[in-house]
Amino acid sequence: MALMNSHVTPLQSLRPWGGLAAVGPKFWGTGAAFIAVYFALNLLTEWHEFDRLGITLWSPDDGLSLALLLESVAFAPFVFFGAVLVDLSIAGVHRSIGVTMAAELSLTIAYVSLAFLLKNQLNFNIRQFRLPDVVTFLLFIPAAATLSSFIYCGVFYLGGQLSADKVFVAIGHCWIGVALGMITIIPATTAVFSSLSTPPWRWSSYTLFTIFIFVLGICHMSWIRGARWGR
Repeated sequence: MALMNSHVTPLQSLRPWGGLAAVGPKFWGTGAAFIAVYFALNLLTEWHEFDRLGITLWSPDDGLSLALLLESVAFAPFVFFGAVLVDLSIAGVHRSIGVTMAAELSLTIAYVSLAFLLKNQLNFNIRQFRLPDVVTFLLFIPAAATLSSFIYCGVFYLGGQLSADKVFVAIGHCWIGVALGMITIIPATTAVFSSLSTPPWRWSSYTLFTIFIFVLGICHMSWIRGARWGR
């Protein structure tokens, strides 16, 4: 009996790292659904790119990627594959394939680190916003968007695909897009989880608040796009 317990404990210790042992039909189905939604979101947002680098003023795919990794970091390969697939198909490769893959890999690693920090160090729960989660989320997003923007644009700059005079403009575009993507998609994901588990008339105040954040983010995104492109 002691021997059996000694074998079970190490497996259980892996679960906080993202449920790596739970690889099965549900895992692959979730990954496939993510790729499909990721692809659809990029079809909607790739109308306006900065310097043909796949940088837009609303990047819901970034929020979707972080939301999936908050569920489990084991989904990281799907996040990387989805990003590369979109670059090769929807956006088209207007730059070095090697640099593109390096940028997406660096961004995936950054999102895995951010998800691990949120989930395991800050006790953030993607399935239910508590008041501490809301405060953490609102303080975390600007820093996460800044890190993501510097990494993504920095790889393109170091790879010779982004000129020095456009670096900070690209970072600004990327920051706006990532921040708006996260602040709309992650609360929307949480609201979906909550709405599926309870009837509308029994929604908690936190569920209603996440819906409010989602609507506010969409309105803000629309205002930014209208001001930026004169629409």
